[in-house]
Amino acid sequence: MNDKCYNILVILAGGTGQRYKSNVPKQYSLIKGREVIDYSLIEMKKSELTDKIIVVLNNDESMLNKISIKYGVDTVIGGKERAYSFQ
Repeated sequence: MNDKCYNILVILAGGTGQRYKSNVPKQYSLIKGREVIDYSLIEMKKSELTDKIIVVLNNDESMLNKISIKYGVDTVIGGKERAYSFQ
């Protein structure tokens, strides 16, 4: 049995932009030419306290692959609402 503890960071980024009132979900909106999710992932990747990062996204196969490959993180499809994405 492995007694090592793992620190897994989960980023809930599966929103559709409904409350944000945008055609583009907030996590993909640009700030100074970079997507909002880029700022979060770059900073989280710098942390030496995190063993693994999982990004919960909406059901968009191209974005799941893009985020996974670009940032070297695991991606999963979230639930219908935020409460179902993190259980």
